[in-house]
Amino acid sequence: LNLPYLQLTKGLDVLSKGNAFTFHTAAFHAELSILSYVTDLDWMAAHITPAGLHLQSHFEDSGLRCIHFQNKYFSIFCFRGTEIDSLNNSLTNLHLALSPWKQGGNVHSGFLNAWESISAWFQKELKTNKVINLHLTGHSLGGALALLGAETCREISPVAYTFGSPRIG
Repeated sequence: LNLPYLQLTKGLDVLSKGNAFTFHTAAFHAELSILSYVTDLDWMAAHITPAGLHLQSHFEDSGLRCIHFQNKYFSIFCFRGTEIDSLNNSLTNLHLALSPWKQGGNVHSGFLNAWESISAWFQKELKTNKVINLHLTGHSLGGALALLGAETCREISPVAYTFGSPRIG
């Protein structure tokens, strides 16, 4: 994998703009989204170290995956997108009905079910780690989950970068 932003920059340099959009921050998040598909966590951990991050924790169950990267300044949750060979992911994407969302409005039922599978872990990570400057990112299904995650903790002003995210509601 060619990951220039992770290899050549420190996370602090790229993410130092806070909540303002920058192309550098978008590229950094895009590379983290690519890494979320890597199955070898040791390899992943070695490749994020040059960016000033460490792999804090990860969630993996029923085809869903989220990697929590952290340093003393940032916490980044990276949600993996649809795995082509995952029946659970395909069923999640195809569950098109809308369901009520506790924050108001309606959301795609498949994405809501997926979020409910991962949200307890996510909330625990937020509470047990010093999470400041929260960033959420993901591709495809992962982008939908990043948006739902950002909405559940909007009181701490998270930053969300998504790539190819479907409409969630």
